[in-house]
Amino acid sequence: MSTPKPNILSSQSLIPVGLAGSLLVAMLTGYIYLESRFRAVEKLLESLDRRMERIELVQAEAVSKAEMSIWLAKLARDNPSLQIPSLGG
Repeated sequence: MSTPKPNILSSQSLIPVGLAGSLLVAMLTGYIYLESRFRAVEKLLESLDRRMERIELVQAEAVSKAEMSIWLAKLARDNPSLQIPSLGG
């Protein structure tokens, strides 16, 4: 008489395997979704950083032009004999 082979995958063992598989698929899907969202946010932050740098450069240039205009006005006031060109721009 031969001994019956035990079923490795029975209805009792398929439920935990299916649950673990479903959980793994859900976790991978969530990871991929969150990674794509984080990449989009990172790109947006890089874009904002570049815009802020450009704004800071323009503002620094504007301040230096304003300071130069004040300095030129004082120079012209203190030295009426000099011909001082206007600050173009």
